[in-house]
Amino acid sequence: MTTDNAPLSANELAKLQLFQGESPDVLDWVLTACPVKSFLAGEVLISSNQVNNSLYLILAGRLQVQLDSHSQQVLAQLEVGQCVGEMSIIEGARPSATVVTDTECRLLVVTDDILWSLINRSHVVARNLLYILSSRLRKANRTIMERLEQQLVYERISKVDALTGLYNRRWLDEMLKRHLQRCHINQESLSLMMLDVDHFKRYNDTYGHLAGDRALNTIAGTIQRNLRPNDAAARFGGEEFVVILPKIDMAGAHVAAKRLCESIRNQPIMHNDGSSLPRVTVSIGVACSEAGQSAEELLAEADAALYGAKEAGRDRVVG
Repeated sequence: MTTDNAPLSANELAKLQLFQGESPDVLDWVLTACPVKSFLAGEVLISSNQVNNSLYLILAGRLQVQLDSHSQQVLAQLEVGQCVGEMSIIEGARPSATVVTDTECRLLVVTDDILWSLINRSHVVARNLLYILSSRLRKANRTIMERLEQQLVYERISKVDALTGLYNRRWLDEMLKRHLQRCHINQESLSLMMLDVDHFKRYNDTYGHLAGDRALNTIAGTIQRNLRPNDAAARFGGEEFVVILPKIDMAGAHVAAKRLCESIRNQPIMHNDGSSLPRVTVSIGVACSEAGQSAEELLAEADAALYGAKEAGRDRVVG
């Protein structure tokens, strides 16, 4: 860091947001009271570990706002005309981040006592500082919202099966317990379907894995078209699917399962090139929850019913 001997004019100072609209006498006072200093790239101006006593206005160069001096994770880039350091001065607290020169910089240094004198002396500076803080807060809020939206996207991706678009096993393990708990509290029935594609290994071996993927996609789409608004479906693994049916007893679930079984049997399967593939059938096991029954027990009951459907000849519903 060195003191910059190149003069800064009142006209140049008036172009900075903090001093826009300020009177000539205040500008002249600032030029007298505040030095212009030059910094090399990589110099630490503000550290999250130390008290900060200065506001820095960028006349040339670029600054980086980092999470801390150790991680060097960049939170923001500050360009010519922007300032940094005012928050820690106003709050009288240690900075929440570290500020480092990203390039060689020429900065106007406003110490804390000068800044408070300006705020007390000039409504223009106080107003401009409010604009700066408001703009920074809006930008921070936008960043937070964008990150939250991205986080929601990541969370959704983590719980959705990439091939079929249905929920995955992770989602099922988490949500079946909640559905079951809610139905027990409300003293309502909850039924479960467990589906398995009949002879799927043979289908894959005969027509190829891409054809098998098309069959799974078609089944998933058929399941979704047969769901009520409160129902939910998940790919349990491989060629197995689970459908959660809140507020449906065994009799109603059996009717819904037979309808789904028939829909899948009659659903055409198209290859990516538009050619037809052989249709598939599914075996379905149905179970209905009982008081105090756990999610694992309900799944095991549906799985046992599914095994019974396979033993009985496949392409049918047992439960």
